[in-house]
Amino acid sequence: MDHSLQRIPTGHSARSVRESQFISLTTFYLIPDNSFLKNWSKFMVFVEVFSSMLITYQACFYNEFLFAFIANYTFDIIFFVDIYFKMHTSFLYNGFWVINQADMRKHYINSKKFKVDTILNLPYDFFTLFGFLIPGLDLWRLLSLVRLPKFLRISRTIYYFRVQEQKLHAGVTILVLKILTYLIVIVHSIACIWFSLSCPHGIDNHCIEDSWWSKWKADFVGSTSPASIYVLCIYWTVTTMSTTGYGDIHATNDAERIVALLSMLTGMFFLVYVSGTIASTLSNRDSARVTFKQRLTAITNYMKVRNMDASIQQRVIEYYEFVWKRSKGVDVQNVFSDLPTTFKTEIALSLNNKIISNAEIFKDCSVGFRKRVALSMKLNLFTTNEYLCHKGDIGLEMYFIRKGRVEVFKSDDPEDKFGSVILTEGGHCGEFGVVLGLKHETSVKATCNTDIYVLTREDLQQIFKEFPEDKEVVEKSTMEKREIFEGISISPLKINMSP
Repeated sequence: MDHSLQRIPTGHSARSVRESQFISLTTFYLIPDNSFLKNWSKFMVFVEVFSSMLITYQACFYNEFLFAFIANYTFDIIFFVDIYFKMHTSFLYNGFWVINQADMRKHYINSKKFKVDTILNLPYDFFTLFGFLIPGLDLWRLLSLVRLPKFLRISRTIYYFRVQEQKLHAGVTILVLKILTYLIVIVHSIACIWFSLSCPHGIDNHCIEDSWWSKWKADFVGSTSPASIYVLCIYWTVTTMSTTGYGDIHATNDAERIVALLSMLTGMFFLVYVSGTIASTLSNRDSARVTFKQRLTAITNYMKVRNMDASIQQRVIEYYEFVWKRSKGVDVQNVFSDLPTTFKTEIALSLNNKIISNAEIFKDCSVGFRKRVALSMKLNLFTTNEYLCHKGDIGLEMYFIRKGRVEVFKSDDPEDKFGSVILTEGGHCGEFGVVLGLKHETSVKATCNTDIYVLTREDLQQIFKEFPEDKEVVEKSTMEKREIFEGISISPLKINMSP
């Protein structure tokens, strides 16, 4: 089921059709990274690029076509719709998707995105009203100029490509699209500046006599329509950026020479950037990413050769995608292996002391004991609906939830929610098996992507040998907890404490 666009239930009270439609449009929520928002983000890239180019074209080429203004205001409406969608976009908090309307709006309004969107979509057009105070001022011209700050909408496209490139599955396609988009916008912008230097008031008004257009027009035979002039400016920009130009169109004053020099430098730097980026991407853009991809490819090929079930293959791929997203290829188990033991212990305790302190069975233990526990805990990543343990399994591990949430239930049927418990960040489970040597009497399943620290029974037994006093404290506390939760008493003589 696609949860990218969901409507919050509003009850079954009698309402008119119009009221129901209004509620449907105001009480929905969007889940990030699902199909709807992915397609909407792609659509917004097109809108951002086209809007930025149309704004500069109108301002520099003195374009008064009604269609252009209609298109611009249509884009403005789309941007406001985009802001409305962002106010209804859910976000994760302690492993839960927040879908409360007020919380979603507050989260967006307090974010940097809201500030940027506000600046890029301010109604600058109202400044045109001051033009009525100046007799003879061309209001159409003023309107096209006051909208120029909205050209910065292109910054959202830059952010979009940056986010896409950070994803594990990002390929050469994203890189090519990014380079083509940047090239089109740069060439278009320079072409607009080049024309406005010669004819700052439009082609139908008097252009500067000592300018490239005046020289060109004297010898030119052909169309002087805005489209033809735009193509001519694009031609000059491309030839100047890629080479030094052919000389048929050249600068005739200082301002034009400066723009020509900047165009050549821009073309040179852009060529270096493209060459370096493509070479780096094709060879080895990211050694960690390449290594991780090779490993994932080998695993994928192995699953296909063994003809594994398609659903299992998809779960494995999703797991490695999650591992990459969380660790970026870093071996979290051995990331601090080069550090001295005392330093590693200090780091481990700083990372895990809070969740260890939350465990009642370790609350009264010594600092040395807790340090050893912290050092022995290993971070494991569990994807949505993956089981940490099953009912009846031998209790070999204790689980500490670092981030996310899990569901603990007694029934063999995971659909039977009777008696189930949700554990979130700071929670723990599995202590009866690890400390008392019992089998798991419950099943535990991750309900979202979850980071969990695991303490094995073997490691705990080794720590007990080093801290016998703490062993008695932990065993007593664990048996008391079991009596409270299960209503039974366990004799220490019946407990097999061998690893």
